[in-house]
Amino acid sequence: MKAGRTAFLDVIYRFLLILALCLVFIFAGGTVYSILRNDPPPVQGKPDQHNIHINANDQIFSGIGRLRLPVSGSHAATAILSISFPYVPEDRPFSEELAARIGNFRTIAGEYFLSFELAEIKRKGEEEIKIELLDRFNNILRLGKIEILYFNDFMIIE
Repeated sequence: MKAGRTAFLDVIYRFLLILALCLVFIFAGGTVYSILRNDPPPVQGKPDQHNIHINANDQIFSGIGRLRLPVSGSHAATAILSISFPYVPEDRPFSEELAARIGNFRTIAGEYFLSFELAEIKRKGEEEIKIELLDRFNNILRLGKIEILYFNDFMIIE
């Protein structure tokens, strides 16, 4: 009786061992395939609306984070937005400047929304706000320029 049970456990052990080896080879093969394939990484963000070319080497800078900014006026309105933009990470000096300016970008966005009444913000709309913030951001940059801004989130809560 023990011999039959041992033989059965031996068959299960070998089956599981072969299954584990197959999975290891599948994962290793997939990894090697993905390395050798050499496709450019996908660029995240909204589609390009201003015919500005985004290179395959560009990445999306989203270090500014999600902002909750009060809007000027008698209403207790808040603008909620997440700002991002493409940049070339190989441009080390510009990348370092962007990282160093995160606080400035947040301050500029906050001052922008405080400088307009709620009705003006609504009238301007998302595209005009992007253009005006882009100009203000680029005014403080010395080592490069941002070509386009994306709002991953944009809403006004009254």
